[in-house]
Amino acid sequence: MPWSVPVDLIGRSLVIGDNADLYVLNDDSGELDAYRHDSGAQKWSIPLTSSIGTHLGQVGQYLCLYFLGSGGSILDPDTGSIVKDFPQGQISLGYQVIYVVDSVSHQLTAYDGADGLKELWTLPLQSSASVLVCYSHLVLAQNGQLLILG
Repeated sequence: MPWSVPVDLIGRSLVIGDNADLYVLNDDSGELDAYRHDSGAQKWSIPLTSSIGTHLGQVGQYLCLYFLGSGGSILDPDTGSIVKDFPQGQISLGYQVIYVVDSVSHQLTAYDGADGLKELWTLPLQSSASVLVCYSHLVLAQNGQLLILG
């Protein structure tokens, strides 16, 4: 049976989860809203301090709410609660892996999004760096060099 949600989805960041539920960054209300796939009923809503520069993604079984250059949080899609918080640094999303550059410890850490956020590996960085995920490759920019890890 078709259903609708009470927010215009055009221009919004949204994710259709593995469970087929809909997750929407609602810029008007400043909230992240979750809607049930079977009825369209709101499942949960969490307030955001700001939706400017906020991105939403999914890796494995988790929702990822991240901010440009200033960290983010990994959320449980069933409850909206924070599973793991990364207050500093940069988050990039791969197919099943979440990459985090910590701006304080200067380390790049990979977490398994399909296996309980298990830490896969950590790479020390010589200076602050940026990370980009492109298809199945991790692109690391540091000290004026690009490193492509695949």
